[in-house]
Amino acid sequence: MSSHASSPSPTSIMEERPTRKQDLDLKESHFEVFRREEISGRAFLKLIEEKFRSIGFKLGTAAVLTDFIEELTEQKNTKFLVI
Repeated sequence: MSSHASSPSPTSIMEERPTRKQDLDLKESHFEVFRREEISGRAFLKLIEEKFRSIGFKLGTAAVLTDFIEELTEQKNTKFLVI
């Protein structure tokens, strides 16, 4: 048994934020790409627009996902700021 916690999948990351999930307008085919490419939560958070395009996402979806990742990263960074 591994001592490393597994990364959440892109699906679980998006489902935790139900209002954003609706805004993302993802289809099952998008999730199939995540599974086919074995993209875990950590890998998902490192993707940039060009990477999304290179694995088959259309420009609009790639841009929306990139914005979503930037928002998550920004929220994470502000969460750990000490005042």
